[in-house]
Amino acid sequence: MSAPFEGEGGEPNTFGGYLVFIGAIAGGLFIKTENPKLKSLLPILILSIVLPLLFTRSRSSYLALIPACLVLGLLLRHRIIIISLMAVALLLSPLFLPSTVKDRILFTFTQEEASDQVQIGGIRLDTSTSARILGLERLLLDFPKHPVLGYGITGYEFIDAQYPKVLIETGVFGLIAFFYLLYSIFKMAINHMKAVKTPYFKGLAIGFIAGYIGLLFHAIGANTFIIVRIMEPFWFFAGIIAVLPALERRSVTRPQENGSKIRRFASVN
Repeated sequence: MSAPFEGEGGEPNTFGGYLVFIGAIAGGLFIKTENPKLKSLLPILILSIVLPLLFTRSRSSYLALIPACLVLGLLLRHRIIIISLMAVALLLSPLFLPSTVKDRILFTFTQEEASDQVQIGGIRLDTSTSARILGLERLLLDFPKHPVLGYGITGYEFIDAQYPKVLIETGVFGLIAFFYLLYSIFKMAINHMKAVKTPYFKGLAIGFIAGYIGLLFHAIGANTFIIVRIMEPFWFFAGIIAVLPALERRSVTRPQENGSKIRRFASVN
């Protein structure tokens, strides 16, 4: 499962990251919103996200989905019950997951033997995973040649993993700056989630945090934070989260202003 306008091969991996993030936003809103109409429509949206996500066959997206769901559970009031139910669902998932999903996960260890596969402790990995490991080995060997500022953007061979890519292209300084940016986003989201009281705003912040954590794991096997498909909605929602407290103050102030205008109008008449 992929999306239009991706060329002949498609990019299900990045499509999966997008679906995880948007699904987490929808999940956070469903948990907290008190609007009955929205509450009834969000499960339809979530279901329409989960099914394509499963059939992307993207292992990075499957990996991202687990922490995203766990964070949603941890940020709920009855977190122990929710996390327990999630753990049971994860253990029982082989019983109800589509065969194509199970085959894709098992393919990591059951692919037919090939010359360019990597073996770890007697376990033979598929060619895709092996290529990432071999690329990481080459990166570690080349990194000492330009450790401070790196090789420059696109100055090194293609690396399909965000963190090694940042390290080799921008060096230690770039990696520190990147991690500081990630930390700043997380800190801002947590602070604003605690600050707002409106259920809709609270749900939006919870969903953003869950989706963000999911993307951090997705970035292990993809260039998540430089992919337009994922980063456009991500930074759009990050901007909304940044102004949530101001939006809430404005929503509280306006009814008070309207009420005072009505009282003044009534007194004049």
